[in-house]
Amino acid sequence: MHGEALATVDGTHEDRARLLREAFDRAFAEAPAAALSEQVDLIGVRLGGDGFALRLVQTAGLFAGRKVTPVPTAVAELRGIAGLRGSIVPVYDLGMLIGYPPAAELRWLILAREAAVAFAFDVFDGQMRIGSDAIVAQQGSARSHVREVARSGDSARPIIDLASIITAIGRQAAGASSRKEL
Repeated sequence: MHGEALATVDGTHEDRARLLREAFDRAFAEAPAAALSEQVDLIGVRLGGDGFALRLVQTAGLFAGRKVTPVPTAVAELRGIAGLRGSIVPVYDLGMLIGYPPAAELRWLILAREAAVAFAFDVFDGQMRIGSDAIVAQQGSARSHVREVARSGDSARPIIDLASIITAIGRQAAGASSRKEL
C-alpha cells in the first residue's frame, strides 16, 4: 500500500525519488526564511551600568582613550572638544543626554555620521547584528531619545536615536544664540 502511494505521484518510483531529491536540493539552495529578514547592525554600549544600543548607520567612527579638552560652557552635557579624523568636534556625555547623572570616566567616543559631533560613554559592549523584525517600537520610554528596543533571546536593549539627540542639540544651540541677541 505504501509503495502504491509513492508510485502514483508521477507514475513511477523513480519519478518520485527524483522529485524528492530536487526538493531536498532546493531547500539548501534557497536562503532560510530567517536570513531573508533585513539585518541591522548595532553597537552595544553601557551607560550607568545599563545596556543600550546605537544604530551603526548613524555613526562614523568609534574611538577609545581620546583626550577630551574641557571648554567653558553653560551646557552641562558638553564635556569639551576632541580632535577626530582631522576635525575638532564637540563631545557630549551620552548618558547625561538620555537622563543619567554625569559619568566619572568616559573612555569611548562615537562620532556621529549626521553632524560633526561626538558622544562619550563608559563601556563598549561590541557590535551586534540582528534581524529587523527583532526591533520593536517602545512606547512611553522613561529615557529621552529612546524609541525602539532590540530584542535578542530573553534580553532587550533600548536603542538610542542619535539623530534625535543631534536635533535636540541644534534646538538648544539655536535657543542659546537667540537669547544672546536679546
